[in-house]
Amino acid sequence: GPSAHLVAQTAAQRALELANEALQALPDSGAARRDLRYITALQLRFGPGAEPGGGYLEAEAAYAVAMEDIASDDPQDVDALVLAAESALNTVPWDYYTDRHGSIKPVAAHAAGLLDRALLRSPKHPLALHLMVHLKEQLPAGRGRGKAGEAELAADKL
Repeated sequence: GPSAHLVAQTAAQRALELANEALQALPDSGAARRDLRYITALQLRFGPGAEPGGGYLEAEAAYAVAMEDIASDDPQDVDALVLAAESALNTVPWDYYTDRHGSIKPVAAHAAGLLDRALLRSPKHPLALHLMVHLKEQLPAGRGRGKAGEAELAADKL
């Protein structure tokens, strides 16, 4: 989210520069092309003009589209599924439901679906579990389906 984004901004910009240099030295391969797609997506997220208070949400939305494309092109890439979910959630930070009764917003429902797919393939994926906790903790208090207690399942696995 925005707070993590602010801390990461300078380091991410330098890391992107170094990653681009490294990729130029790699042979043209499927792995290099995959890495380049991730780097290109990160450039959208952390590049110039993507600072909080500036174009943060626009940058996050562009990154979300790029990560969705990567995840769609390689549905076996669990990390891409999880990063696509995270980026989708970051476009509506901490605002995943339309009301206090747990009516989920479409973007959050999509992210939940991506997380479910990722957790089917990798049941202990730490970021997927972490995001699931945040997604479910905003549900109404209580246990059972549609209640905040759903977050406990993911939290226990962490």
